[in-house]
Amino acid sequence: LKGSRLYDPATNTWTATADMPVAMYSHAAVLLPNGKVLVTAGRGQPNGGAPVKDSALYDPATGTWSTTGALGVTRATAMVALLPDGRVLAAGGVSGGGTERSTAELYDPATG
Repeated sequence: LKGSRLYDPATNTWTATADMPVAMYSHAAVLLPNGKVLVTAGRGQPNGGAPVKDSALYDPATGTWSTTGALGVTRATAMVALLPDGRVLAAGGVSGGGTERSTAELYDPATG
């Protein structure tokens, strides 16, 4: 669950790229204005699939991942949206106990 693949629509092929720094599934991803991809609000492994606070950035220019600011609470399957000012809104999702979250958080790419 740390593996990553890049899709090339011109050739209709997938190729492997660097592994994510944290194992995660059921996450959300958003393309940032700087060209990097933010991945957050997922379920972790090997912790039995519980929601995690982890977030990671993929840099397609270098083909590498790095960790970035963690969420304030565990949150999986949240809705994530890029805001006009470049920040990212993560809203809803579920907690570690499966309870639906009614809160939201902001991620600022400028500060991580």
